[in-house]
Amino acid sequence: MKAHVLVCFLAYAMYRTLDGLAKAKGLGMTARKVLAALGTIKSGDIILPLVDGRELRLRRVSRPDAFQAELLTKLGLELPERVGTDSLTGPDVVQTSG
Repeated sequence: MKAHVLVCFLAYAMYRTLDGLAKAKGLGMTARKVLAALGTIKSGDIILPLVDGRELRLRRVSRPDAFQAELLTKLGLELPERVGTDSLTGPDVVQTSG
């Protein structure tokens, strides 16, 4: 229950922060409209099979369209090219932490 309240509070705080940022930058958009405009930006995995049976998994972020790119620039935000680290999976792959 406490974790749910915390997550809801953080979501609300981020929403209000985005709303204030949009107003401060003079976008004339609410946080809801900003989220709707940026909502089609996705991340996905590119999985490349290797000849030895393993797979190389590359997590990438889709490129924003012209309007989204302009909106991100006005907000002072940058999208990463990739999310997390690339990974190798399959037989005989030793996973290390750190």
